[in-house]
Formats: sequence, C-alpha cells, structure tokens
Amino acid sequence: MNRIGLLLGLLAIASCSQSDPPPAAVVPARKPAPPTVPPPTPLPPTPAPSPAPVAPLSEPPQPKPIDEPRKVAMPPPVPRARGLSGAIHLPAFTFRSLTGGGQVQINGEVLGQAPCMWSVTDGLEFDPKIPVTPWPPEGALKIGTTSHSENGSADVWLDQSDGLARRFPHLRPGESVLYVDGKMGGKPVRGALRLLVEGYKYVVYTPLVNPEGEEASRYLRTIWLDRNRNE
Repeated sequence: MNRIGLLLGLLAIASCSQSDPPPAAVVPARKPAPPTVPPPTPLPPTPAPSPAPVAPLSEPPQPKPIDEPRKVAMPPPVPRARGLSGAIHLPAFTFRSLTGGGQVQINGEVLGQAPCMWSVTDGLEFDPKIPVTPWPPEGALKIGTTSHSENGSADVWLDQSDGLARRFPHLRPGESVLYVDGKMGGKPVRGALRLLVEGYKYVVYTPLVNPEGEEASRYLRTIWLDRNRNE
C-alpha cells in the first residue's frame, strides 16, 4: 500500500509543468489605514473684557475756591511820642475827651487815642524853633502841675491862641504849643512841644465828683479836650 501511494505522488509531480510558477498564495487585501487626523489647533485665550468706559460728568468737579483774606490798607507805623522815653518819669497827665475819641500827637508823633497818658520825662525832645524866653510865654495858659518827692516837678502850659500860625509858621493846621518848665534829677527842664488833637481843643472842665473820693484822684492831672464847634 505504501508503494502505491508513493507512485501516485511521483506521477502527480511529473505531470506539472516546470515553466509555470507556482500559484501565488492569495493574500487578503488590507484595508487602507484611515487618515491620521491632526489634533485640533488650540484656540487663543479669550482676552478679558475691557472695563466699560465711565461716562464723563457734564462738568468735572472743581475744587472749592478758598476765599483770600481781604487786604486792608494799613497806615504806615508811626513812632511813639518822645514823651514816653527818658530815665525819669514824673506822674503822668491824661488826655481825656468830653465826647470820646481824639488822636493825640506830640511833635508829629502819635501818642495814642484819648484817653491816653503822657509823662514829663528827662528825655523830651523840645522843638528848637519855638523860643521859651521870656517866661511865661505870651498867650500861654498854665493847665497843670506834676511832681514827685524824689524826681522833681514840672508845670505844663498851653498856647492855642489864634496868632500861633503867624508866630510859628512851621506849625501844622490845628497844632498848639505845649510848654514844660521844671526841674528833674536836679537839672532844669524847659522847652516847647507841638500838640495836635485834630478836631479838638483844650477846655477848662471840672467834673462833679466827690473831691475826697476815688473819682477825684482818677481825674488828677487831666487835660480835657472837646470838639471844635463852629461859633
């Protein structure tokens, strides 16, 4: 049996043509690979929304103006009268007005507003253009005396007569002449001062007070002034 099988196999091989190639094995066709899809391009980041513009006000707020202080024209400073200088001061006189007010000037310098005080001192600067001889001066009236037991004493005279301007042309309108005569610190003192209380003049006046009370001592050495009146 084996021999028969072998013979059959050899016959089958011999019957095949040597020129024909053996049939190719049938390979099942491969399905094409699906195309590779690239990954999606990432979207750019979304910018943050800009803040909505603020509508401008109709008028921007303005700073509140600061009121500047009103500039008031001030008169130039006036030097104090020389009657307040000196090493020795006798008890003071007081210029008083019957109606209130009145600026007192001595030798063109402001002493103060009445009522104000003035002392005879050893530092007074008298007006050299007004002579003091003979004594007492013509037209002058004695209006007061001041004294101190250790420092001395002095009399005060006043000339406000109408002829002053003719005798002393350098006087300003309304100025009168205040004379001082006395002795202070053992030295004689005599001279003239220009007195101006614009709109006022000296008057003789005696207040009705108890001569032994406090009011009487208050009015000692008072030089009384009253407004000029059209006569």
